[in-house]
Amino acid sequence: ASWDKVIDQETVVSFLQKTVENKNKYMPQSWLITGPPGSGRTTVAKSFAGALQGNELQENDAPNPDAPSLDIRFITTQKPEYSVADIREILAETETPPVSQPYKIFIIEDVDRMSPQAANLFLKNLEEPYDYIIWILCTTNPRDVLITIRSRCTKVELKTPTAQAIANALEKELQVSHNLAAASARVSGNHIGLAKRYAKNPKLLEERSHLLLQLLGISSFSDAILLADAVEKKAAEAAKAAVEELDIDAKEKKRQETRIKKDELDLMLISSLTIYRDLYMAKTALEDYIINLNLKQSIISASAEITLPRIMWSILQINDARRRIKTNAQTLLILEALFSSLNRRL
Repeated sequence: ASWDKVIDQETVVSFLQKTVENKNKYMPQSWLITGPPGSGRTTVAKSFAGALQGNELQENDAPNPDAPSLDIRFITTQKPEYSVADIREILAETETPPVSQPYKIFIIEDVDRMSPQAANLFLKNLEEPYDYIIWILCTTNPRDVLITIRSRCTKVELKTPTAQAIANALEKELQVSHNLAAASARVSGNHIGLAKRYAKNPKLLEERSHLLLQLLGISSFSDAILLADAVEKKAAEAAKAAVEELDIDAKEKKRQETRIKKDELDLMLISSLTIYRDLYMAKTALEDYIINLNLKQSIISASAEITLPRIMWSILQINDARRRIKTNAQTLLILEALFSSLNRRL
């Protein structure tokens, strides 16, 4: 199987490879892969599944069409949670034995998003699975997974990959320059998917820098309102473009558009956190650890106008806005309030 897409998880890969080698002696049927966002949980799960079945995995993370692929099922949802109906549909598939492979493998993303009723229904199957079934469950929030489900799984915990490891992988995989790979990895917050996104589209790095400069430059209420409006519109445009070609009904398209918009806003707020981290570094004479190197002089200048308590308070405000955006539809009002509070000259 191909493990070369897995970045900076040597200990986990070694463990899973040994499991594959010894699968005829002992093979756990339920696995729980956890790790921080962007650490590569899904990639590890699919590589593991491919190794168990003896298949290579493609760049798009789908089973190789030239090899039997009906026996690996990758399951994700764009809905807020997996419903009982969703789980029943999945469980119905377990009743059919594998077509031509040793196992029938189900990879479920975001298993923490099962409703309580759906989780209890799933648990019954997990307790007494068919001999040919293997469950590979993935989550960033293991504490939100039903404890009885967690207790029945072999746990695999991924670490946060280093920026250097991500940069090396981007250079090799995407054939981009060393400088672009390093910049993309550095500002991604060690998130592999986001780093790839920046490396594939350097314009996004420019837009990100422009946004952060505007954030540093907020000096009035009108600055905050204008920036909030611009950020809101940009996220809405990105979401609309993402769902435009999807073959789904209007109601579901609107639901996904809202979700993607909130995801885009969350990425923007994560970028905002990096600028306040850098302000902290500059304020404490640790300029060598600044992430946003292309904005270093602006960050150092801004750090002279803000206190350490104010920096920490601002970080709390950004994290609070992230939580509110995930549950509140009034995203523009949240952004306006946040940016107004981040005026460091108040």
